[in-house]
Parts: sequence; structure tokens; C-alpha cells
Amino acid sequence: MLSTILSILRHGFFIPSEIEQLGLQDRAQILHENMFEVNYHRATVVPLYLLTSVNERLRPTLERQFRSGARFVTHDYQVPGWKPAQTVDVISKNGAPRKIFLHIRP
Repeated sequence: MLSTILSILRHGFFIPSEIEQLGLQDRAQILHENMFEVNYHRATVVPLYLLTSVNERLRPTLERQFRSGARFVTHDYQVPGWKPAQTVDVISKNGAPRKIFLHIRP
């Protein structure tokens, strides 16, 4: 089955040309939808760059719709109540420290 990447960020996480450069055009899909109404059932990876309070509001939807093994990657902001499987400290292009959190649905 093809992986689906849903980008539910206000300003976009991936753009079509980046998807193509990475060779993921046959495995990735970008949807411009209401993040509280979109169907997440097919998604295997979801990048989130949302405030903690928004992640908290979205959490019940994600928990209800995601299958076991689905991955969530959050940038800077955690999902309250979820313990990340991995945390990575990175430095952005402008030199600012950032945190990346990987969550895997049990």
C-alpha cells in the first residue's frame, strides 16, 4: 500500500516540487483541507507544525482515525498526553535550535 503524507500546516510543510525532488510523487499526497474534518484513515505519516493547544484539540481525531504504526512528526510543539518515541534536536538554516518529536501510534 502506498504511504500517504498529509500536510496539515498553516503555511505548508512540503510543496509539490519538494515531493517530486524526493521521488515521493507516487507515495505522497498533499491535501489542503480543514484539519479537523479531513479523513486520516489512509495516512501513515503526518507532519504537524501546530501550537501545542491546536495539537491538543486535534489529538482525539488523530487517535480515533489513525491505525497502529502510523507516525506523527511534530516540530517544536508536542501533543499533550503523548510520549514521543524519539526526540531530535536540530539547528534550522538560520541557526535557531529546534526540536523534532516522533510519535508512533500503538
